[in-house]
Amino acid sequence: KPRSVCPVSREGGQGGVCPLKHGTVWAGPYPGYVHGRRPAICKFGCSPSLAPHDGEDARRRLLREALEFQELFHAERGSAPGEVSRRMAEISQEVAKTGTYRHTFEELQVGARVAWRNAPKCANRRFWDTIEVFDRRDVHTNQGMFRACIEHLNQVKKDGVTKAYISIFPAQHPETGAGPRVWSSQLVRFAAFETPGGVVGDPANLDFTRMVQRRFGWSSPEVVPFKVLPLVVQAAGQPPEAFEIPSTCWQLLDIWHPDHPGIAELGMKWTAVPAVSEIVLELGGLVYTAAPFNGWFADVEICRNLGDPDRYNMLPAIAAKIGLATDTDASLWKDEALVALGKAVLHSFSHSDCSMVDHHTMLAAFYTWYHNEIKNRGWCPGNWKWIIPPQASTLCAAYMGLNRMTEYTLKPVYMRGPGWQKLDEAHFGRSDPRVARRLLGVLAFCGMAVGRWRRLLRSCRVRILLVYASVNGTTRRFASVAASSLEATGTVHVMDAEHISPVSSGEFAEQFGLCDVLLLMSASYGQGEPPTSAKKFFALLESESFDMSGKRFSVCGFGNSQYKEFCGAATKFDAVLSAKGGRQLWPPGRCDELGGRQAFFDAWLLSVVGLLSPTATAGCGRASARRASIALVGSVMSHAAVRRASFGSALEGAPFRVEVVRTEDAEAVKGHLLEERIDQGEREPPRERFVSAAAIGVDALVGDPSAWAASAAPGMALVRLALGTCMPYSAGDHLAVIPHGAQFAGLIPGICAALRLDPDDVFTVRPVEGKPVPKHEFPLVHKLLGRRTTMRRVLSRWAGLGETVSETAAAALCPLATDAAEAGKLVRLAQPVARKADEGAPAPAPSLRWADLFQACPSLAQRMPLELFLSHLPLNNARLYSVASSPMAMPEEVRTCRSFHLPADPTVPLIFVAAGSGLAPFRGFCQERTELARNCRLGPAVLFYGCRDPPGSIIDGELQAALEAGAISKLWLAVSSKEPKCYVQDQIWQQRAELQELLDDPACEVYLCGNNDMIDGASNALSGGSEEWLQRLHREGRWHVDAFGAGRPAAIAPAEPRSYKRRDEDAAAEATPSDKLTRKATDRSGAVAIANSTTHSEGFRKMSRKQSVGSMARSGSEPSRKKSLSKPKKRAA
Repeated sequence: KPRSVCPVSREGGQGGVCPLKHGTVWAGPYPGYVHGRRPAICKFGCSPSLAPHDGEDARRRLLREALEFQELFHAERGSAPGEVSRRMAEISQEVAKTGTYRHTFEELQVGARVAWRNAPKCANRRFWDTIEVFDRRDVHTNQGMFRACIEHLNQVKKDGVTKAYISIFPAQHPETGAGPRVWSSQLVRFAAFETPGGVVGDPANLDFTRMVQRRFGWSSPEVVPFKVLPLVVQAAGQPPEAFEIPSTCWQLLDIWHPDHPGIAELGMKWTAVPAVSEIVLELGGLVYTAAPFNGWFADVEICRNLGDPDRYNMLPAIAAKIGLATDTDASLWKDEALVALGKAVLHSFSHSDCSMVDHHTMLAAFYTWYHNEIKNRGWCPGNWKWIIPPQASTLCAAYMGLNRMTEYTLKPVYMRGPGWQKLDEAHFGRSDPRVARRLLGVLAFCGMAVGRWRRLLRSCRVRILLVYASVNGTTRRFASVAASSLEATGTVHVMDAEHISPVSSGEFAEQFGLCDVLLLMSASYGQGEPPTSAKKFFALLESESFDMSGKRFSVCGFGNSQYKEFCGAATKFDAVLSAKGGRQLWPPGRCDELGGRQAFFDAWLLSVVGLLSPTATAGCGRASARRASIALVGSVMSHAAVRRASFGSALEGAPFRVEVVRTEDAEAVKGHLLEERIDQGEREPPRERFVSAAAIGVDALVGDPSAWAASAAPGMALVRLALGTCMPYSAGDHLAVIPHGAQFAGLIPGICAALRLDPDDVFTVRPVEGKPVPKHEFPLVHKLLGRRTTMRRVLSRWAGLGETVSETAAAALCPLATDAAEAGKLVRLAQPVARKADEGAPAPAPSLRWADLFQACPSLAQRMPLELFLSHLPLNNARLYSVASSPMAMPEEVRTCRSFHLPADPTVPLIFVAAGSGLAPFRGFCQERTELARNCRLGPAVLFYGCRDPPGSIIDGELQAALEAGAISKLWLAVSSKEPKCYVQDQIWQQRAELQELLDDPACEVYLCGNNDMIDGASNALSGGSEEWLQRLHREGRWHVDAFGAGRPAAIAPAEPRSYKRRDEDAAAEATPSDKLTRKATDRSGAVAIANSTTHSEGFRKMSRKQSVGSMARSGSEPSRKKSLSKPKKRAA
């Protein structure tokens, strides 16, 4: 009897398995395409089945398919007997431990090639054994996926589209189903725009274009037929993101032919390479859900793309250009036009030295290869409808010779993924397509109108190139605001410095040559250096070939004034641009996140606008610019401020509306409120997931706990947390904590009464048709879109009532205040730049918390629209606290990306320096080294610990235990409250002779954790004043600093804008605690934290297993701009 499946065997083909080792034959996923009366796929009678292994669970299926692939893999390699059993033992052990396993690179490459060989719809697979694999399985971020795809395209372009490549990203976990996705069907696709005259572009991508515009805010400055769409990628556990593909990565070929000059006048183009990106690779039981693959085009593919009526429908236009009569189909004008198009496509690719195969050559070669495959291999799946070309089908013997081909699925196999529609629905939920179409129509019409207006003014407007270098998104957000404000002054082109380097500077060189003014905005990293993402751009500016040629420029820096090199990157950029012959338009702006950042930014921006404004003369000086800045405060403070303030009491122009659920329906939706759904993790990106935690133990280490609540005295506590799920972490990590707003519970009813809303009324926020709600402008509103919640929940859990009212918010509230004194207060809050601009240095306005807004300005009550309130209300800031324990005591191994970790080699000499609560990470280090000492030899480690008072019994006992266990070799204390006072840097100076051997050791690594004053003093003591010694440790990666502030207020958390070009978020960057919260989950696997002893902490990053963790905390007051929650940890700047 014919076998419907090939049973699993161990070795040698016993158990009825087919000797050809082709594995299970599956009739899906397209059973209707199995042709012929005799469906046997090989000479041994194996035939397809729809359910070959019914009832298998995920683990058994994984092991079965892994075994089938190993048998195929080793059979084709001719491996020695027993290799399959040996490898399967490894796989089984790994699966039992982790639920999945990892292919070797050779297995991955063979699997990718065999999958192409098994592809039934591909007529060009005779080159299956030439495909090269780019192994991207260690890429776990959206930015990394985008970079990998760009490198893929660049390699294809470099090779002239002569080779096939596949980029394989991490496999989907067999049990959880989490895996990366590329939403775009191909890496390079053309957009479609709906206009009053019809669709412009590729109609096949109309819905995808609408989705990208609606979900990601993408827009095209001009409506053209061949506009490349952004690439949408989604790493496992992250929200999807859209990235603009640089024009240097793809090649558009003009379609023309010398025999038909009129064809060139049609402006037809096509990309040189087909890079299919929505396919998945099923290999050995694993599913690689993101595996972009390129081959090369056949002429009929492009002819159909350009000629089909539901695509570009260019045949009538081609017929007109070559003089064909189209009044009757009987003239066969469509056939002639299609042939002319095919000839033009082949000629265009040949002229550009890009690979392409014509359909006659391809089909003849496939026919020969197919028969050889059947003869040599014994089987070959195929789909006749796909293999036979739509043109001149009967002219090849394959037309009848292959009409009994059978399509079936053999693994490894390439399968079509779920498609962007299902991914969109899974992530964003269902949407009304009619609303989307109307929205697209409005956007298209507005885009056309704006495009015409821009073209009219372009010739007389100043051309501005704005380049930004961001670390955590703050600088990018301000760059977006600056670009919006500068649009009234000139034509602005914005670029991310991350994508500019000496090697790939084509777009920058082009835009720099066109611009009149270069504006550069940069954050600072490390010791006042440009961000990691901008180092190549900085190298380009320093190169000999770069010349400013007298162009005007200005630089704006963003940083933290607690650090010695405040805005050092801006200083360096300013210096190099001046040295290259640039003319400084305005001195560098320096925006301090600790206070007045918005004011400093407005001062710089308004000064630049004043100098570039059409009303400003060419000889306008800086004093004139200041006066112009003051005059422009009310009109161009920022584009976002003008838009928001224009809402007024009627909220005209608001991009969203609030709908209160009717009373009779409220109870029915109580179980579907926003917070309950978020707690369940529904449709929320992992970086925004938190879990509740309770403190199971609080040990006072320093100070009196009874005085902490009133902030009467400083203190430090060891807090042990019980987490409902696992939080994998490493010693030295941070834990992000969102404090519950319980301290504002008494104010919530009054705030709601002022907004004319009951605290427990259920409401939802919906976007206005045709208007996007940008995340960077409306962070809280963006979180609430389409969800049901109550104002009590929003104000107590998600809103930052403890944050201060921003300058832009105060400007929007001014018109609503009926009391003159209150209006004056809001004016002072809104216009710090105007008050101080003549003095040359703006100062922050007096602070006003959102929680106190209606008490300070009672006239706003009953007058403020709820939409206006929500549009300016910030999200609740998170705090980062240091890990004070190690997971080494638990059977868990974690890998993270932070730099404040112990070295991999335990024998490396170590120097630890801590002060106050900076002991937290070293407590974890000691625990980890204690565990390591049980199994291996440890290198020497010394600890300097500075404290106000002698350590209590808990700290003293743990430190002595660490000494006895060998976790630390020596301990030196520095107590500053007793005479003679001794600080940690003094103790280092006293012990320098004993330390000298460690300091001279080329492997020694130094770790410092404390406030910036201690870091500076200890650095000087350790280096003996030698800057060269410090720089050498920096270069070699042996100098690790975890610095935090000295009680200065934390800045308002900037909302992370949606972007087309994302950047890496290095964990060692200069950032506020709330900025750090927005980093990707891959930046750290989790942590144990320093937490405030008087704050109920609700939110913690969600992980996967129950455990209890310990943390150390300084006591503090409620979070506010006046007094910080505690001493938040900051990375060294």
